[in-house]
Amino acid sequence: MSTVASATQGGFLSPELVDKIIDEVHLFPLSDEEFEVDMDKWGNTIYKRLSTLTSCSLVYRTWLPRSRYHIFGTTTVSFHSHASFMNLLHSPRNTFLAFVHTLRLDENLCPGDSDHFLGPGYFWLHLFLPTGFLSSFSNLKTLHISHAQFDFTDDDILAEDILGTNCDFPSIRNLNLNGCHFRTLDDVVQTLSSCTALVSASLLLIDVVDPAGMLPIEFALLSPLPQSLSSLTFPARSCPSPMQIISMASASLKHLSIGPSCVDEDSNGIIVLDLVDLQRLTDNIKYCSNLQSIAFCPVNINSFNAGGRREEVIYSDHPPKNHLFLHH
Repeated sequence: MSTVASATQGGFLSPELVDKIIDEVHLFPLSDEEFEVDMDKWGNTIYKRLSTLTSCSLVYRTWLPRSRYHIFGTTTVSFHSHASFMNLLHSPRNTFLAFVHTLRLDENLCPGDSDHFLGPGYFWLHLFLPTGFLSSFSNLKTLHISHAQFDFTDDDILAEDILGTNCDFPSIRNLNLNGCHFRTLDDVVQTLSSCTALVSASLLLIDVVDPAGMLPIEFALLSPLPQSLSSLTFPARSCPSPMQIISMASASLKHLSIGPSCVDEDSNGIIVLDLVDLQRLTDNIKYCSNLQSIAFCPVNINSFNAGGRREEVIYSDHPPKNHLFLHH
């Protein structure tokens, strides 16, 4: 390290080469995919990477920004770490926030945890989302929220405050919700809308408690999705009534992915989607089990691209079962 530091001080290493060295350290020794099965080996590798990156940050001042980019770039906060994380967040010596581009917030308590039955008072996201602490991350681009209990509310707390929808998060471009619980379907949409510059969203294993949120689209009052949203993904078993959420999208939506078992089998009638610039339907839409309840009907264009083919959109009040009307 001392030789490298001397070379850097002497100007022998360009900033580009320094960044390349640190990037290689971050990827060393092997790619993430090789540790998918052996979690102990993966955890040990992560520890070694962070230790080496920390050493890199101490080599010379010019090595610090790139090292911090990798050390803090993806930050995970769980039930067991949120207290220490919030202390760091409010510390006057805090200098890492600008380097966080991906933030993972997980409210899950594993069944084996001693705190598993502590009750709703330990849903820590309820305490911190209303504080607007996300606005402190100036370069935050991707937000993952897992197992959040948004369906639990106190009488004196508005759902909008708990969800953080009264705040504006203009830097977030990608939002992933996994295993979260909501009171109504509109709460799901409001959570997406709180990211005013949102480009892509993924909803996996979403649970809606209030049956009123399951009403057909003509009866449900939902908020509009962000005008910037261009990609929306519903993996398998992702969310009740996904078509109602899709119908709140604007003409900016270009990429739609719907996994198997995402269509509500109890849904009646046709849901017409006015998506003017819908360019592509991903191939896995053909695995939907109840396509008779869906129709795509852009009103301002006569055709769009589906899987690289030019398709005309045909709309019928009574489509046959398991058919999506796309006519070549």
